Amino acid sequence: MATAPDFEALGCPFIHPDDMPVVYAMHAYGNCMEPMLPDDCVLAFDKRQTPEVGDIVSVIFTAEVARRWKLPGLVKKLAMSLPPLDGWSDAVGLIVVDQINPHRRYCIPTTDVLAVHKFVGEAQNVGPGMARYHPQAKEA
Repeated sequence: MATAPDFEALGCPFIHPDDMPVVYAMHAYGNCMEPMLPDDCVLAFDKRQTPEVGDIVSVIFTAEVARRWKLPGLVKKLAMSLPPLDGWSDAVGLIVVDQINPHRRYCIPTTDVLAVHKFVGEAQNVGPGMARYHPQAKEA
């Protein structure tokens, strides 16, 4: 099974979601979402779209959690509707996501997460720091 590389060891700085473009691309490492998403594919996400149950999502961790787990976040399938990520001062919600290979469910406290963004299509590198994405076909 492929493992995700240590993003800090690779020289990848933590990027806050507010500093990301509205539509952004990133590499997905590992085979945990195969056969849907292959290892080392490039994926595009849109911050404007609201993720729904069954969507592939990018879960962006807080800087502290990213350092602790040596991962900026996860790419998984949303298993339950998202709780509010803000506005709850005394309550902690859970973000529930699934991986495909092998099937595993993760429950992530909202306090560990800065954002959840919807997958909008596969992308391809077109130059240093640049990618072009191809929107997903709509299912009938």
